[in-house]
Amino acid sequence: MRCVKLPGGVIHGNGSGNVMRNCFRRYLCMKVDTPVTGSVDEATSQTVDICRCLLILGIVCIHCQIEVPPDAPAWLHDFRYFFQVILPSVCVPGFFVISGCWLFRSYDGSPGQYAGLLKKRVFSLVIPYLFWNLAVFLLYWLAPKIPGISAFFTNDKFAGRSPLMVLDLLFGVTEKPIAYQFWFIRNLFLYAALTPLLYLLFRLPLGVFLCLISIFFICSRHIGGGLFFLLAGGILARLDIVRRISWKNHYCRFLSVLFLFLSILALNRTGGMRLAVILSGIPSVYCLSAFLYRIPWMSRFFRYLKTGVFFIFGIHAVLIVLIVKMFFLFIPASACGIVIGTLLCPLLCIGISLLIFEIFRKLFPRLLGVICGGRI
Repeated sequence: MRCVKLPGGVIHGNGSGNVMRNCFRRYLCMKVDTPVTGSVDEATSQTVDICRCLLILGIVCIHCQIEVPPDAPAWLHDFRYFFQVILPSVCVPGFFVISGCWLFRSYDGSPGQYAGLLKKRVFSLVIPYLFWNLAVFLLYWLAPKIPGISAFFTNDKFAGRSPLMVLDLLFGVTEKPIAYQFWFIRNLFLYAALTPLLYLLFRLPLGVFLCLISIFFICSRHIGGGLFFLLAGGILARLDIVRRISWKNHYCRFLSVLFLFLSILALNRTGGMRLAVILSGIPSVYCLSAFLYRIPWMSRFFRYLKTGVFFIFGIHAVLIVLIVKMFFLFIPASACGIVIGTLLCPLLCIGISLLIFEIFRKLFPRLLGVICGGRI
């Protein structure tokens, strides 16, 4: 007689076949409507923080748009696609998974908890969202009128727009906001507002739950993608799987190798292959974070970096454009220059962002706390 320990209890079965069938059946029939009690242990919390920092690095790479000439060598197109599309493609889904873990981990569906959740999200999401969009709005409105820097802001964001469309650009109601990376923050708050409805899915059997969100994801990937990964994060938190992920786990190592292998295969620009990269890449990044947490000096570095990670997220989209333009004022856009720019510009952006962050922390600490949603 063999037994297998699951989050919901212990299953007994005769022979490995029975054990596997019983495990599969139990997982599909179990519910994840019971909130996880107790605080998160320090190792898990620090690992998630490191994972968030790594994902921000990928987000910066995504927005480091360097044009490759059509007649450039094929390897250069593959290089750019690998670093700016394939590897960072796990970042936004990864953020949704992390957000889902924290959002649904201890949520019990009570009105009082929902009110507290919304209040907290107003300060951590809505206020920073409005500030950064207003700041970028004013920048694109004033910068073209200032001699000396107007050459860096040649793209008129307001051309051909009615006042109502300009207002929509500020708040991002029907399109991405002017600080376009904040569409994620906008969607995250909307999902938080829908938490009571989304919580009903957690009361279904897990098999039905997974089928519903998978069908929604397949039929409407643009809208349902974020929701799929958010709910997936909630499931991982409810099953207490996140705490168990470790670099020493053989399955985690296998997923990491699979992630790199699929990333290379995805150079053929196949959409389905890219989805496989995302699904194997998210646990791989978390495993890497767990590995880095065990290195003392890396752990200290990321403990510092996490205080400025939201500031980097807020400022990087405008800053990376300026850095790329200035970089190619001095470096020719040759194959070597494109490779160096792809690797160096994101690092310069992060370094300059942290420098500005430190200046704000010394001169305007209270303002910095507000615009970062209290994440300092």
